Amino acid sequence: MKQGPAGFVAFFEGFCFIGTIDLILALLHVMGDLPTQHELATAHERRARIIAQLHQQAIATANDLSAIKAKIAKWLFIVGTVLLALGCFAAGWIVA
Repeated sequence: MKQGPAGFVAFFEGFCFIGTIDLILALLHVMGDLPTQHELATAHERRARIIAQLHQQAIATANDLSAIKAKIAKWLFIVGTVLLALGCFAAGWIVA
């Protein structure tokens, strides 16, 4: 091995070359795991179906909440009417 600055440069160039090979191999490994164009389209379609399903579930939940609100309003009207009748009965009993 060379001594002095020239030896360091030779060592560093060899190290960089080995590092470059390692980097290229790592990139090839990572890029080998990347999905193909067809797989990307399939994943996109799958996400679109999931979003559509979530949208339908949200609409169904909103409709259920509307139905629940209607039931609550009906029960509040009935309870209010009964309380009004009892109040009138009590007022008539107190006055009489």
